[in-house]
Formats: sequence, C-alpha cells, structure tokens
Amino acid sequence: MSKMAIITLSTLGILALGTTLYANASKEKALTANAQKTNQQVLTVYAAGPKPLSDQIIKGFETQTGIKVKNFDGTTGKILSKVKAEQANPQADVLILASMAAGVDLQKKVSC
Repeated sequence: MSKMAIITLSTLGILALGTTLYANASKEKALTANAQKTNQQVLTVYAAGPKPLSDQIIKGFETQTGIKVKNFDGTTGKILSKVKAEQANPQADVLILASMAAGVDLQKKVSC
C-alpha cells in the first residue's frame, strides 16, 4: 500500500471518528436539555376521590416521569366550581372526577 493511500485512509478514519464524537456530544447535550426541561414542567391535577389514592398515583407519576404535579383535592362539586370559576383562564391540565355523570355533563358543555 502506498504512503498516499495510508495517509488518505488515516485521514478518513480520523474524520469519521471526529464526526461520531461530535454527533454523540450533540445528542448528549439535547438529552440533558430535555431532562432539564422535564424537571421544570408542572402538571396541574384536580382530583376528586380518596386522597391517599391520588397521592399514591401522583408520587408514582412524578417518579416515573420527573414531572412535578401540583394537586388540588376536593369533592366533585368543589372541583366543578373551581373549573367554572376558571373558565376564562383554565388552570387544570387533568380533571379526575368521582362522578361519571358529572364528567359527561362537563364534556357536553365544553364540546358545545
């Protein structure tokens, strides 16, 4: 093999290695940025039902996703009143109601 061929192959190998290292570093930076973004996210949940159950669900969600949960516990009536009061500026991301009928009724009102 000629000296020129060895130099060419060596140069191509170094360029390929450099490109791979650069791509991996870029991916790592993107993953780190996404992880930091996830840690800053807050999910607002209004939940009716047994508080120990909602606390357990929230703890599991936070552990698995890294997303912080801001929770409001109350009866279905209190939650629906809060949602109605916030109609112009909704705050909840998730509603968990204890009454299927109340949920269906709310869905009909929102869909109209």
